[in-house]
Amino acid sequence: MDIQNLMLNSIYKAFIDNWKIWVAIILLFIIGSIAQIFIYRFRRKAEKKLKFFYLSKTDPKRYEIESKIDNNICPECGSELVIRYDRFGRFKGCINYPRCRFATKIV
Repeated sequence: MDIQNLMLNSIYKAFIDNWKIWVAIILLFIIGSIAQIFIYRFRRKAEKKLKFFYLSKTDPKRYEIESKIDNNICPECGSELVIRYDRFGRFKGCINYPRCRFATKIV
């Protein structure tokens, strides 16, 4: 036997002897990839909903959003904000509710 066949046989034997480990590694990789996708989607949705809170207090965009909310203008779509009620109390929500889901608590 030459060295190449010997090497291929040893790799094949190592794979056959440890196939459960290889399958576990592949499954962990697939599960990790799927988890990464869900984490990315969740983070993107959370950042979109909480982008006002991510802005620093000196950021001019924060004051622009606050002034729009004070003037009852939705910062996301430009429509009117109306006072609504839910089980947690009063909040300002966009009048285009199904299409625009902007809402903020009234303090």
